Amino acid sequence: MSKNILQDVIPPKKRSIRDVPISSSHKKKKSDTEIENPTNTFNNKDKKPRKIKWLYIFIVFLIIFLVAFSTVFSNAKINITPKQEKVEIGVLMKAVKDQDNIDGVPFKVLSIETDGYKTISSFEEKDVDKKASGEITIFNNHTTSPFRLVATTRFETSEGLVYRTPKSLSVPGKTTEGGKTVPGSITIKVYADVPGEDYNIGLKDFTIPGLKGSDSFNSVYARSKTAMTGGFSGVIKIVGDSDLENMRAEIYSELEEELKNKVYSQVPEDYILYSDGIFVSFNSQENIDLGDSVQVIERGILDAVLFNKQDLSDYIANNLVSNLDEGKVSVINLEDLNFNIKNKQNISLLEDKDFDFNLDGFAQFVWMFDENKIKNDFVGQNKNNINSILANYIGIKEVEVTISPFWKTRFPKNVDRIKIIKNLSL
Repeated sequence: MSKNILQDVIPPKKRSIRDVPISSSHKKKKSDTEIENPTNTFNNKDKKPRKIKWLYIFIVFLIIFLVAFSTVFSNAKINITPKQEKVEIGVLMKAVKDQDNIDGVPFKVLSIETDGYKTISSFEEKDVDKKASGEITIFNNHTTSPFRLVATTRFETSEGLVYRTPKSLSVPGKTTEGGKTVPGSITIKVYADVPGEDYNIGLKDFTIPGLKGSDSFNSVYARSKTAMTGGFSGVIKIVGDSDLENMRAEIYSELEEELKNKVYSQVPEDYILYSDGIFVSFNSQENIDLGDSVQVIERGILDAVLFNKQDLSDYIANNLVSNLDEGKVSVINLEDLNFNIKNKQNISLLEDKDFDFNLDGFAQFVWMFDENKIKNDFVGQNKNNINSILANYIGIKEVEVTISPFWKTRFPKNVDRIKIIKNLSL
């Protein structure tokens, strides 16, 4: 039998541990172990840096939020208690129309009017002739000196209707203002030359027939200020004296109450009206014929004295009280003081330029300060600077400051976020 040469050359294969086959289950466990262990190691190492990273992000976000919150919602309240003092006053004072007159308290007049009506079916009939009347303004563009007109001077419309002045008068001379000539003028009441409704007319221009042919005819003239009314000729219904007196008394009472309610609602906020500063008068109007009845009409006119609160307060503080400390003060309870006009029955608010009045009671003086200036002084300032800032305001007694949010140590940089609250005690 021939030999196998290759078999003889290659030594027989010996069994080794390397040659022992490994089961698939063991391979899988080894593979899983080899893959799993590196991953777990990486995760364990990465968890801590991630936590620190998110903590940093949270802290940054919190800081941004707090800064934004402080900026958006930052505000400050300054509660100020000013110096106050109550002083009893009781003096005679002068009210003056001239706003520049320093010898008294300036006043102005508020006037309102309204009509009241009553109807009655008891009347008489009577023949009546009445002349129309109204107001005209006469102009003098002829002389620089006054131009005189005699009583009963005629004023004529372009239609030939004539009205007369009941008394003599003097029309002021013309003047020059800003290089322009300004005619002198005066307003008067005129009456129709004859009775009748034909003379009840609207606004018109008038010439003066008596000046015709002279140089002054075209330069001295008149114009209506009101319509001409009241002209009548014929039978009218007349209310008896007793009935008329009773009706007027009722109308007057109702009108006075209505006018007073109206005037108080029309007083400006910075003015004051005292009850004794009210003057009420009445004018009878033409009765209206309603056929089977007569309507009686009365016009109520109310004139009221108004004082600017600050002007009156300043006058009291500067002229009537001498023992107050320096600084600007104001009387905050003017409404509580008693006001009485001296010789009121002889006062005409339309004609008189001044009048005397008594003012008495306990005046509550409060030292004033500029709220806007204080706000601007505090803008962006540190809390520690409060006392040094307020040292410039002598009228302040106490101050309490609150800044929000609570951790803020500076006032807002926006002046609109600073609010001042004034604490007053009456």
